[in-house]
Amino acid sequence: MSEMVEIEIPPIYPAELVEPKKTPEMIKRVAKAICDAGIAWLQENDAKRQNLEWADVPDEAFARAAIEAMREPTEAMTEAGERSGCGVSDFRTASEVTWQAMVNEALK
Repeated sequence: MSEMVEIEIPPIYPAELVEPKKTPEMIKRVAKAICDAGIAWLQENDAKRQNLEWADVPDEAFARAAIEAMREPTEAMTEAGERSGCGVSDFRTASEVTWQAMVNEALK
């Protein structure tokens, strides 16, 4: 009986190409908001016109949805702001409030 020899076969693709990376929360949030905005616009306007397509949705609807989705910072964003605190005692709250004010201004 012959002896079995184990041979290590290298992967065909590097692991980073095969294993999906975790999508950041903000990217998921914005993607969902954009998709929801497009669907809502298409549903709202379908009664007025037939043969609507994604290209018919005004770009402003997508942009507004994306910015609105970013109004609330993620936990990771808040922590990053907190780490850059510059000596402020409650920078976490200050960074959240500042971020929200900036997003609100962008939506005016």
